[in-house]
Amino acid sequence: MTLRNILLDNLGVRDLTFILDRGFYSEANIKDMDEEEIRFVLPLSFLTKIATQLISKHHRDLQSSLNGFYYKKKPMFHVKREIAISDVSLYAHLFHDEKRKVDEVEHLMRQIVEVEGRVEGKEFLKKEAVKEYLEQTFKGISRLFEIIGEAPRFELKRKPKGFGTTYHLLSAVVKPGLYKDACDCLR
Repeated sequence: MTLRNILLDNLGVRDLTFILDRGFYSEANIKDMDEEEIRFVLPLSFLTKIATQLISKHHRDLQSSLNGFYYKKKPMFHVKREIAISDVSLYAHLFHDEKRKVDEVEHLMRQIVEVEGRVEGKEFLKKEAVKEYLEQTFKGISRLFEIIGEAPRFELKRKPKGFGTTYHLLSAVVKPGLYKDACDCLR
């Protein structure tokens, strides 16, 4: 029995839209919801190829005054593009918040410096142990470093491209026809 069936059959809800969190993102879920004609709003995971492509293609648009507006007294930028995931037509809504990006870069730099300090002078038996230690300290931070040296002393070397991943966006994929413009509420 599906959630849709429970709501339709047991509660008599007829007009519903699922607002889901990032954990529901998968091509299979999107395809299933499309086949069941379920309307939804779903954050787009930035670990996906399509998110990377959207950011790469529209990063300039997300800084253009043509796409800017104010939300809660803060400047924001929005781009809406039609995309397809598993042959399902959707709209991707990309939002950029420059202040939040700056805050996240500051936070990330503090983590980088802190983890470098923690590893310096510490002894490890294997390179894998260093990576595990990094991940236990700050999940995902090991991708920003190359681990060099030999046991028992390893060093961290910052990767030059690792910092580019901090470009901050909020995004959602929305089923076409769900709203005239799913983002009017923000403008």
